Amino acid sequence: MIGSRGRWELYVAEAERGSTALHVHAVNDWYPRQERFLWTTTPTCLEGVLDEIEEGLVVGRIVQPVGAVYSGSEEHEGRHHGFVVPDVPVAALDPIRNEVMDAYELLDGSGRGPVRRAAWNAYALQLYGDELLTATDTPGFVPQDTAEMAGRLFVRAVEWLGRARELAAGSSGAALDKTLPDWMTPTRSQEQLVAMRETLEAERTFLAYELASGPETELHERLRKVDRRLEEAALLWIDRLPAELRRGIGYALTVGLDDAYALGQDVAAAVALPSGP
Repeated sequence: MIGSRGRWELYVAEAERGSTALHVHAVNDWYPRQERFLWTTTPTCLEGVLDEIEEGLVVGRIVQPVGAVYSGSEEHEGRHHGFVVPDVPVAALDPIRNEVMDAYELLDGSGRGPVRRAAWNAYALQLYGDELLTATDTPGFVPQDTAEMAGRLFVRAVEWLGRARELAAGSSGAALDKTLPDWMTPTRSQEQLVAMRETLEAERTFLAYELASGPETELHERLRKVDRRLEEAALLWIDRLPAELRRGIGYALTVGLDDAYALGQDVAAAVALPSGP
């Protein structure tokens, strides 16, 4: 398309191998430098996102479409200038976030077995994403890496919620990823650590309730391992965490979240357990 700064080309590509997230690249060879802009979105939001991006570029504006995360700009003038990464409006994730709002309701209404296991996965992913968007010093906005992680969590939650409904209807589909998405860098911000801790505490409380009246099994020992990860994070926690402590706490919480997520799958599928106290 032709805009006020020349001719633009839009390209859509898979964000990463195996991911349902999509990257939208806008490229302009406007002399004397090339401009590039990047957004991340999902297949369900792609059409509307492309329309908004195109309309903005025609009039010379970089837009933040609903259903996409603006990842910044990159300019080329014979050398690499790097990305400009602004905070992202939380509202940009509302379309995908709203698709999993009833995950807990489905989990709460499911008996133990495959449906409940899929519903647990959807709920745990949705909870983690919500906590990331809530733990922010700037209400309504989150850093780019927080938005990207939350978006990946919500996308995977949508997949598991769909699987739970398929199983409840008597059908199934291809295997889904049973692990949590990984952060791309080892060091978390204090706000991200708060969100991770809140998520793990909420999951731990839910699982403890599920196991409260059952006989002692290896599931209870796995829950105690989750407790130890929370204790490890608490021992390191101070008001203003330096990077080395944030890395240590991030590792403890990441392992704890992985363990709790896997434990929840097994608890949900353990048909011999009582349904609750």
